[in-house]
Amino acid sequence: NSPLPANYTTVSDLNKMLVLLENRLVVNDSLSGQGITYLVQTCDKNRIARNITGDIVIANKTGTVSTLSGDMALVYFPHREPIALTIVLKNNTGINYNKADQEIGKLAQTIIEHYNCQPNYSLYINGELIADNIRLRFINSRPYIEYHHAIDRQSTEKISIGGKQFIS
Repeated sequence: NSPLPANYTTVSDLNKMLVLLENRLVVNDSLSGQGITYLVQTCDKNRIARNITGDIVIANKTGTVSTLSGDMALVYFPHREPIALTIVLKNNTGINYNKADQEIGKLAQTIIEHYNCQPNYSLYINGELIADNIRLRFINSRPYIEYHHAIDRQSTEKISIGGKQFIS
């Protein structure tokens, strides 16, 4: 019971926070990495991570109030760039938390399986295949790839994320 106004957010706001953290755009690389490590170590893996097996890593933070149940996560795949995923269920008459956990888990599993099956991109320069399995990232609506010597001279922007160099 606070005299301050209620705290509101949207799933879009939560996803933006995750993307900013992953892309090291709010705090430096070291602090972003530490924050992501804390999210990976979150004990509550009963929602987005509920049905996920194998080498996919879920860095998440759950949230619950009387009419909402949700989870926000960075999902790290072994063979592609991560995605930000936020799922919130709302019921104005109250939440059955066990059922909500199951439903969030099912939806997350469907989404994660879809992205896990998507191929990475190939890099072509002047029609010549330079590299397969390029990890494309969008940072501030611009595409970046992990550093590749073949396009270094043509690149206009470089950014470091998690100790890796990315070029536009």
